[in-house]
This record gives sequence, structure tokens and C-alpha cells, in this order.
Amino acid sequence: MTELWIKIEANSKPTLIAEGGEENLTLKDMQGAVGGLIEYCTFGRNVKLPVPSIDGGGLVMGEIIDVIAHEEGRIYGEEPNLIGTYAAFGVPAQEAPYPIVGNVLVHVRIPEEPEATTIDEMLLLVMGIKQVSHMVFPSGASADADYEMKVEEE
Repeated sequence: MTELWIKIEANSKPTLIAEGGEENLTLKDMQGAVGGLIEYCTFGRNVKLPVPSIDGGGLVMGEIIDVIAHEEGRIYGEEPNLIGTYAAFGVPAQEAPYPIVGNVLVHVRIPEEPEATTIDEMLLLVMGIKQVSHMVFPSGASADADYEMKVEEE
């Protein structure tokens, strides 16, 4: 199994930032990804999330280990993060008790032989209905998502 850390911005652009377990990101890395103090917000269990394939070959289905958001994101009125909300609660965004806001860091586990998935399947999970992709990816982020490993400079 492979573990990945993926930053999902409020505009839904996913960025693969690290590979490995909790020991592969420092607290400073986590805080940098969400823009401040962190709060774990993993409320759903066994939640599946389409994530970038590590080999750059589209999307594969991963299982969420943890979801981390900015501790005071709601206070600062950050933009709702539809994918982050789904990841945290495991239900379509409109069914969640409240939105998760701002950037979200998602730690996922990818099986050895991952199941390929599509943007349409992701939209069905996140929104609970079939939507036009520009409603969830307003900036066209599904087309320009950055699936390369990023090393953040200090």
C-alpha cells in the first residue's frame, strides 16, 4: 500500500505534496498546507476519495486516513471546500452538518492495485448528484491539477 498527502484548495485544485505516513510531514508542513494552525476533521469512516495517480495516469480510488483543515477557517470566513467537506464527513457536501472551509490536507491510502476512477464518479461522490464539472471545479482545476510531487521550500 502507498500513502499520499494531498492538498485540496478551496477552488478544488488537488496537489500531491508528499508520499508516506505521518512521519513524512512535519507540523510546520501541515500548517503551511492549510494556512495556519491545524485541526483534524476526520468524521467519516472508510471514506473513498478519487485522488491523482502517483504515476500521473489519471485518478484512482484511495481510502482516507485523515483530513486536516485550518483550526479557525470558519471564523475567518474562508471559502467552502466541497471536496474537503466530502472527505471529512463521507457524505455529499450538501448533506454534511457544516462545510469544511479553506485548504484541506488529506492523507490517503492507495492499494497496490488501485481502482481507476473518473471525474464524473468524483462529482457523484462529492455532490451526490451528477453535476457539470465547472460547478465543482470553477477554475477548470480538473484539467490543470498539479499531480507532481511538490517540495515546499522553507
